[in-house]
Amino acid sequence: MTHEAKMLKINDLIDNGEEHKIKWNELLAPFASLSEDRMIHALSLLTPSQLASIQDATSKSIEAAKERQYESIKLRMLSDGIDAEDFVKYLQENPSVGSRGRRLSQGERNHRDDIINQMLSQGEKSPKLMHDKIIASGLVVSYASVAARVKTLSEEAQ
Repeated sequence: MTHEAKMLKINDLIDNGEEHKIKWNELLAPFASLSEDRMIHALSLLTPSQLASIQDATSKSIEAAKERQYESIKLRMLSDGIDAEDFVKYLQENPSVGSRGRRLSQGERNHRDDIINQMLSQGEKSPKLMHDKIIASGLVVSYASVAARVKTLSEEAQ
């Protein structure tokens, strides 16, 4: 009789019965001080309810990190003089602007940066206006990418 042993890999996904899945390395974070073999052994000793608790805590941690990221973008927008609610309304009224289905190619990033550099050299400081002008040029970009690039270019200029 042959037993097939299924080898657990750290990046295997666990389906927790809901829509989302959690990666093993996220589940193993509480056991980070242990070696990989000992982590897997420690997990094998957990009851299903203990494992579910770890999954729940991991999900909450991921959601909290996303919220912090959104809050930092909101604060950056406010520091640029843009009200986040007005910007969301603007995106809702102009759905094509909110489209971020792909990353820009290197050429497109260079083109975006050329537009930003040109506007900065003309004294323009509003990332929202820059965003609108870049959208008008046919590039698909996010506000965050424009604001981040403006910030980087401003820091480099100082």
